[in-house]
Amino acid sequence: MTIRTSLTFGAACVTVASDDPDAARWLAEFVAPWFESGPAMEAALEVRFTASPAEFETVERRAAATASRLLPCFALDHGVVVLPGSTDGEAVVIADAELDSFYRVSEGRVDVFGRPGCPRARIGLMRVVRELLVTAAQRASPHLDLHAAAFASPAGAVLLVGPKQTGKTTLLVHMLRTACAALVANDRVIVDVEPTPPLACGVPTLVSVRDPTLALFPDLRHSSDERPALRHRDEVPVHAAAAAPATGPARNFSLSMAQLASRCGSATTRCAPIAAIVFPVIDPSVVGWSLHPVPAHSGSTLLLASRYGVGAPHRPRTIFAELGEDSPGFADQAMAQVARLSAVVPLFRCRMGNDAYRDSPDALLRALLGVPACVEPAS
Repeated sequence: MTIRTSLTFGAACVTVASDDPDAARWLAEFVAPWFESGPAMEAALEVRFTASPAEFETVERRAAATASRLLPCFALDHGVVVLPGSTDGEAVVIADAELDSFYRVSEGRVDVFGRPGCPRARIGLMRVVRELLVTAAQRASPHLDLHAAAFASPAGAVLLVGPKQTGKTTLLVHMLRTACAALVANDRVIVDVEPTPPLACGVPTLVSVRDPTLALFPDLRHSSDERPALRHRDEVPVHAAAAAPATGPARNFSLSMAQLASRCGSATTRCAPIAAIVFPVIDPSVVGWSLHPVPAHSGSTLLLASRYGVGAPHRPRTIFAELGEDSPGFADQAMAQVARLSAVVPLFRCRMGNDAYRDSPDALLRALLGVPACVEPAS
């Protein structure tokens, strides 16, 4: 039986079909509520996922017998994932050994072939859908794309902005442990600067939880060998031996964004108006935490440097970004976008000491937003 649904993000829509019910449910849980789902409809873009042994063996055999070239596939903050691909008639077939997947890319359609019994292929399916939706939405109406985490409170969303290993995820987990918090994003936020206040929308990503964060919040992990990010809510747990990548380095412990919110006892929300922006800094010399306002001109500079992918200049457009309908070209609006965002939203630098997470986040939330915050910890 084939399960069909449509996913939308902004003005973009992708129809997804799957012959694997577990993969279809996993994708629906992973992307909700950030990509909205509904009944299947006619769309310019279609993704088909299959776990058929016969189809996988056929595409694997053909790919092995055909010369390949490296192609840009998935845009991440640190660069573009480049994979070997070859031409198969009017389509391009891409091999993703790490995720046990092949992607057959043709006009307006991507077929994802997952190795039967290997849940890693679901990550490949998610990446294809995300690449198609986000690039199509940005073509239609370009917004500010930030490397940031975000959570919402009754007073508005707080963005935690900055490069890797500045403490964004750790601070996010800390702040989610209040009864009023809702997760907006862990790694990527699309900001519409036109409304007042500007609007932050999260993009679903894997949450890589590093050892220092697990040491501070050990209850995020239920067992040493679990891989929860690869299963849906009612599926038999996937353990490390079955989930380890076929190639490449070992991965950190990972959760979906919905799983992270659940383990922190918080809700999730797709979008929220922005109340404050924080640039976290790990500083062992600080006792607890230290909060300092950032002037608008300095904030603009920091925001420009924190755009998603800005650390990988001259990166090519991905093969998936080439799909879909053409749209009018837009001039680069980043300078104007960060200037407006810095002018209308309070900006702070937050220095986090080694003991910054010992106490309730209530005081920090109150200092950021200037209103009483929730003091009851989430269950």
